[in-house]
Amino acid sequence: VGVLLRDEFPEREAFECRAGLAPGVLAEKAFYHPIAPLLLTGKKLPTDLWSAIREDLNLTEEDVRRLDDDFCGVPKWNHELLELLEPLKGRHKLGVLSNTWPGTREVVRERINSDLFDVIVFSYEEGIAKPDPHIYQRILSRMDLRADRTMFVDDRSENVEAAEALGIHGILFSEETEFTQRIAAFD
Repeated sequence: VGVLLRDEFPEREAFECRAGLAPGVLAEKAFYHPIAPLLLTGKKLPTDLWSAIREDLNLTEEDVRRLDDDFCGVPKWNHELLELLEPLKGRHKLGVLSNTWPGTREVVRERINSDLFDVIVFSYEEGIAKPDPHIYQRILSRMDLRADRTMFVDDRSENVEAAEALGIHGILFSEETEFTQRIAAFD
């Protein structure tokens, strides 16, 4: 979902400001906390993480209750990329493979759904996360695709490298990626 969403979190920034935290502290604590990998595989809930970091960040009970809404906020879609994908529907199978926390499906349902995507795989529902090769094999199987006829786009190099190790064509996504040309070349 990271490629399909913009890396903009004004609600998180506002939360940090209200709580007297330096910008970026909340994300750093959350993503590098020992509970974080357990969220990605569905073994823990976000509320478990917020409770665990409450004392570290000197948060109140009210802060902890608000974190579920404020940490990710309202999705900020990468509309340009989504519009690029729309004409591919029907000509190609489109899928989402995302390392996400429990509850993500409900939050992103507006755009990440079967209207555009043939298969949607969220790590927390599968119990495994990228870069584990099994999660790539799982989506290939569900989409009935061969690795060498599949393109995988991700914003993390270790995930792209894991896909490429299986024979999947990988693209490391960034704002500078010549994405349109890469898709045309693959087509």
